Amino acid sequence: LAIQSLLAEMGLYHGALDGRLTPATIDAIRLHQKAWNMKLTGQPSEDLLQHLEMVAGMRRIERRLKQTKAEQISGAKRLIEESPATRRLLIEASARPLPQVSDPKACFAEPKPECLSVLARQAALTAPAGSRRDWALAEVAFEAAEAGVPQMAWEVASRIDDPRTLIAALEAVARSLAEGGHYRAALEALEAIPDLGRRCEAALVLAQRQAESGQIEGARAARAEAVRMLENLRQPEEILSARLKLAEIALKLGEEGSAIRWRIEAEKRLLLLPSDARQSAMANLSMIETQLKRFDTSQQWLLQVH
Repeated sequence: LAIQSLLAEMGLYHGALDGRLTPATIDAIRLHQKAWNMKLTGQPSEDLLQHLEMVAGMRRIERRLKQTKAEQISGAKRLIEESPATRRLLIEASARPLPQVSDPKACFAEPKPECLSVLARQAALTAPAGSRRDWALAEVAFEAAEAGVPQMAWEVASRIDDPRTLIAALEAVARSLAEGGHYRAALEALEAIPDLGRRCEAALVLAQRQAESGQIEGARAARAEAVRMLENLRQPEEILSARLKLAEIALKLGEEGSAIRWRIEAEKRLLLLPSDARQSAMANLSMIETQLKRFDTSQQWLLQVH
């Protein structure tokens, strides 16, 4: 009966599930054996049952992966469709004519970010449509943002077909602009990220980089945006990560009280994480605790000096 059920699941057997070795069952066994270059006996056996279970298990996993991929794509499409800022950016970017470089030698002779970004985009678009081209375009968008050419980054990103890759690319562009010190462009880029968790993460990166460069007001503004988004996050891992980063940012801004508060909030959220995900979070908490002790020591030293 188990063999018949597995053969039926794989579309090889269409008879009654009665455990009888009927001609239809024998034919189905032989079809499976032929497909896998096995000896054509047409007879049930323990080895045959184990092989059928292995193949059926593989196919269940494949179906689940396809279903998960379809659900992810559908969810990403919905996020993009529900974000006016994302749609507006993509429509405007895709409507602009793409600049072309007809003579790569001249570009390499006097390399400039704009020219090199165009060459990279032209090369990426020669790849066959699909995940490889999407990946290449996402990389070009990231590099263009890192070079301080945000308009090119948006134009390239708007050519990405897979909505999951597109959302990841939009976050990467915003983070790259922040990392490169292009704070105004990074702030504008935040609104184009339709995924709230990714947008919060990018805002925190922007706040952190501005704090490190001494742009205190800008850092506080970006942090305020991140805190506003944090209130609507639902995933425990995202909430914990955001609170840890907020504690780090507060330390960089010299706000010891705020850093302690965010550290305590992170500790509370830590208890909601699965045990296997707690280790790295605890390491981050330990690092923040060490930074707080150093901050307190330096403050006491300054008081003694004065």
